Amino acid sequence: MLDQVSAPRVNTADNEAAHRILVVVAEDDADMRELIAHHLRRHGIEVVEAVDGVELALVLQGLAADPGRRVVVLSDVHMPGRDGLDVLREARMLMPHVPVLMMSASGDSSTRAAATQLGAVAMLEKPLDLVGLERRIVESVG
Repeated sequence: MLDQVSAPRVNTADNEAAHRILVVVAEDDADMRELIAHHLRRHGIEVVEAVDGVELALVLQGLAADPGRRVVVLSDVHMPGRDGLDVLREARMLMPHVPVLMMSASGDSSTRAAATQLGAVAMLEKPLDLVGLERRIVESVG
């Protein structure tokens, strides 16, 4: 089960860095997406939500016009329309500097290998550790 209790905040330096990051959360499970987004917002991270791979691709196309923005993508692998790996390919072309963290409920080694080969900085397994996720996001943008 996801961390639904009040979690300790990351250290102050990390928390200050978090305030300058935009995380695009792409997850077709509405409850999961909202839980992740709520946790990140509660800790000062700006979030844009995408309900599927098609919407994620549109969000990334819009963000590509602002290359100075500190963006992190957190995407489910298996989504309707376009899957996360397909959008990861596009993200690498549009925004090669943007860290992409993939997540999946299945620990499939071929999916993990494909995500790594396409440039994902991490492949996270569900259920997510939300405190650990927050740290990974901050660390991924340096």
